[in-house]
Amino acid sequence: MSIANRYHVFRLHEFLATLGLAVSACLAVYPENRLTGLILGEGDSPVSVKYLESIVKLNPGNGSYRLLLADRYLRANRPESGMAQLLAITETAPEIRFSRDARALSLYTRYPERFRNPAEAEILRKRIPALIRLETSRQRLGVMYAETAAAELWPAALAAAEKILPFETWNLYFWLAKASAAAEKSREPEKAAAYYLRAAAAAPDIEKRRENFRRAFLALSAEGRQAELRRQLLASARPFAGDRHTAATLLSFARQTGNARFARDIALVILRSRP
Repeated sequence: MSIANRYHVFRLHEFLATLGLAVSACLAVYPENRLTGLILGEGDSPVSVKYLESIVKLNPGNGSYRLLLADRYLRANRPESGMAQLLAITETAPEIRFSRDARALSLYTRYPERFRNPAEAEILRKRIPALIRLETSRQRLGVMYAETAAAELWPAALAAAEKILPFETWNLYFWLAKASAAAEKSREPEKAAAYYLRAAAAAPDIEKRRENFRRAFLALSAEGRQAELRRQLLASARPFAGDRHTAATLLSFARQTGNARFARDIALVILRSRP
């Protein structure tokens, strides 16, 4: 009997085969993307930042990793390092370029004293909405909205939400709320009021209905759009007069217009609309 058999010791070829199986199993369980997911699960920890820095050095042409690293730098209040990663992206995949453009424009807008390139900023300001208008994928439009909203590029976020709305049925209220908020932050009170009123009509419960109804008139009142405020109040009086809270909102904003006759007309519409 050989020593290997007597003491249950692996022969060389058996040892190499076992080692190969172990390595294959590890690679199957923890491939690179799995390891990346585990590391990035640490959030903005120094471990994840160091890992991404190492990956970028090994894969300088991978725009996805550079975007992830740029986001870590931006959340750590290191805009110069973030911009350096964005400018180093050479990948031409449309989704990578859009993500890069949105983040770069955000930095140009937020830190004009640090990044003085008004010509490039203007190019991005025109290109981003154009790319949104050309996009036909519902999923990609949702991503575009999320990225532009996170970057506080509200006109672009509004464009993405408006492109999504015609295709929505189940999530109509959700996107009406997104569109109204983006329009308000874009300083477009007429659009904001119109979307808030649509959101009120589509609201899943009475509290959201009342809140959106009130915000519609607040958006117009805050910007001093008195003519549009009166028009929307008059148009909304009959369909929303059945609820006492929305009726009270109508009367309150009608009185704020300073026109006693108009306030009286709104009150009469409300009274005639009640059973």
